[in-house]
Amino acid sequence: MKRITTAVLVFSWLPQWFFIAWCRNHPLWVDHYYGNTLYPWLQSARIYFLERLAFSFGDLIYLALLSGIGVLVIHFRKKLFQNLWERLFQGMAMLAVVHLFYQLSWGLNYYRTPLAVQQNIPLEYEEWELESTLAILIQKTESLHDQLSVSDSTPVVFPLRKQDYIRLLGNTPAKKSLWSWPLTYMGYAGYLNPFTGEAQVNSLLPMLSFIPTAAHERGHQEGIAAENEANFHAFLTTYQHDNKYIRYAAYCFALRYCWSALYRLNPGCANERTQKLRSGIRKEYQAQQAFWNAHRNPLQPILDKVYDRFLKANGQAAGQKSYSQVVALLVAYQTEL
Repeated sequence: MKRITTAVLVFSWLPQWFFIAWCRNHPLWVDHYYGNTLYPWLQSARIYFLERLAFSFGDLIYLALLSGIGVLVIHFRKKLFQNLWERLFQGMAMLAVVHLFYQLSWGLNYYRTPLAVQQNIPLEYEEWELESTLAILIQKTESLHDQLSVSDSTPVVFPLRKQDYIRLLGNTPAKKSLWSWPLTYMGYAGYLNPFTGEAQVNSLLPMLSFIPTAAHERGHQEGIAAENEANFHAFLTTYQHDNKYIRYAAYCFALRYCWSALYRLNPGCANERTQKLRSGIRKEYQAQQAFWNAHRNPLQPILDKVYDRFLKANGQAAGQKSYSQVVALLVAYQTEL
């Protein structure tokens, strides 16, 4: 019976693959039956039970699983390579169950209709449009910096704790990840646990990055899978916030992406804009970059490639570059900035 169950699970990869391929080509079906029906119900149930926990339940599950795997490997190390084909089939069977659970609990959100398609937003823009958007963002950012900093040459000091800003962002707040230290060395600012529906934020991040990252992960929590759309959600839910410090973080977040896009198109123009930017704001960006530079590790290129492949496998053709595609959405939205 055990072998029959294993065989059924292994061969379940085939219908799962066909179903995912079908979903890729039928986003309206995914929108209706999953995005607007099953997922909201599932997420509401998870939030009801887990939001009461101050810690990340999903992080504890990962810790327990890794510990359990480690104990089993050590205990059965002599038998690990006996009946190798049987072990491989058992592993494929377990992965089939995990994959199915992943897709049903969150992964199908990747196949929903993109926001740009829904709103007929072009993903390409002219350089002058980008410059216009950047000028607005610089004006808004500098205005807030003037209100919140001691002088134009000093960074903004955020008066509240990170946990306080998380609470200000909404009723279903993100949680500080218990894995923040390894996440930092892996180059990750946060992540959504697809199995528990919890939004995790790297608690070691500088505050200027921490706030938009928390909003970004909450976007994933609401079923927004595409990274550019989650970035756009982060901006939309923070740039008009009652708290000026959250608004400042939002505009700095959008400004960084738009400046980087202009730098790729016209480095000279981008550098000219940088030189005119308040030195206190420049220091904050430099502090962000210094944070990541201090935590780089030799495996970073490999980890980046793995994550890039993961995004592409889930329908985001641009991979990690999809984060920066938020610029097209910001340019289209510039009249509202």
